[in-house]
Amino acid sequence: MITLNKGDRVRARWFVAQTEPPVALAGVQMKFQANEREVVGVITHIRGDHPTNPTSIGVWIQPDEGLEIEGVPIERIVEVLK
Repeated sequence: MITLNKGDRVRARWFVAQTEPPVALAGVQMKFQANEREVVGVITHIRGDHPTNPTSIGVWIQPDEGLEIEGVPIERIVEVLK
């Protein structure tokens, strides 16, 4: 179990599907390309979809470089850095 707090430095990883048309043939399962994205930064917000009984929680991360990333699912946080 992982405990997250606003201000913690974290590493998050997830896949982003490419926007190219997927490859599909009749009778074959569709395939698509995806790139892995990894971000290291500081948590600026932690928000749930309900104030007392959330079913999903999103994390806002300010990376070392670039714009803030909104709503990263909590499952994508792989490490809390000290």
